[in-house]
Amino acid sequence: MQIREYSCKKTDLTFGATRIMRTKIIDKENERLVDAFITSFDRKDPKDYKILKNIKDEWKQKGSEYMNSLIDSGEEILGLELAGKETNPIKKFLGFVSIGKDSFNIFPNFIEAKYMEASPEAKASVFSKEVYNSDRKYSGVGTELLAAVARLAKERKQEGIVLFSANDTFYDHIKMTMERYGHRFFSGKKLDDFIKQTEAKYKLEPDKIFISR
Repeated sequence: MQIREYSCKKTDLTFGATRIMRTKIIDKENERLVDAFITSFDRKDPKDYKILKNIKDEWKQKGSEYMNSLIDSGEEILGLELAGKETNPIKKFLGFVSIGKDSFNIFPNFIEAKYMEASPEAKASVFSKEVYNSDRKYSGVGTELLAAVARLAKERKQEGIVLFSANDTFYDHIKMTMERYGHRFFSGKKLDDFIKQTEAKYKLEPDKIFISR
């Protein structure tokens, strides 16, 4: 795994982010796929937490809703990081997801995606009429973050992934199963199909996704 160190001009602090997967997202302005990474870092580390808080404060000014809850939940936080020379995390990271065990213990052998948030530059409105027509610069951030959680579930021999969300437009689009308590989940063949679909859409080579391999 590659341990990356970043600095944030706002605080002059550094933090270590471990790149665990390669991925791609869509640059809508230039109509092309661009390289990105899925990173993992420890929110309990004071420097990591301070950087996440700075990102949260910056995004909040532009309409971010869930970063405050995200950085205080889950056992792990994954970020989607643009590849390139940029070192300022506020510009480098396009989205985050916090993950952990199922809070309600309804799905005990699943990884729960507790909160997921995309940066203002990558975010689409929850309203269906705007989801595919927004002026966001990038698309695929939420899908690839969720795909990363799905790949971790397979890697860790979990049954699947689960979440609770009212964003029906997005989760209906990716065909995530609705459970009677309002949870969404992927397991079994649907989990495998979701992973394969994202690999095909973003032209990923399955045996080269995990950086540790």
